[in-house]
Amino acid sequence: MLTGKEIIGIETVDIRDVFNIGKDVADVGQDVLDNLISIEQNVLLIILVVLATLGMLFTYMQWKGVKKAQTNFESLRNQKEQKNIGLYTSNPIHKEAYPHDEIDVRISSREAKIEYGKLEKLLMDIEKKDRQLKMKANKERVCKARKKTTSRHREERHRTPKE
Repeated sequence: MLTGKEIIGIETVDIRDVFNIGKDVADVGQDVLDNLISIEQNVLLIILVVLATLGMLFTYMQWKGVKKAQTNFESLRNQKEQKNIGLYTSNPIHKEAYPHDEIDVRISSREAKIEYGKLEKLLMDIEKKDRQLKMKANKERVCKARKKTTSRHREERHRTPKE
């Protein structure tokens, strides 16, 4: 029968060696655990960087879309203004036109009539305010003149006649 020392192949085993081996195993285990924690932190940082990059990319795409829409809107407005100017400076009846151009002319003329009506209303409001301001200025002038006249009459009543 074999003894424990013969199985291990060591004649003598020192207890300090057993503790040192245990300590080395614990250190290796701690190193493995530290590496796992640092890997998890690195993965978290990578995920955060990816999310931040995606957020910035999304923001850039939205900004680019808004700028494109603004540019399109301004170009359409400029085209409409140029078309309106063309209606006033030339006779659209003599042009060779497609049916949709005729519809555009009608729409533009209705819009022009609406704008003209708005401008007339605005002019009437301005004239009304102008009349009100003139009336107010007239009243103030009349009030000042009355005050002067009243003060002169008071002075004349309080004066003693010179003999």
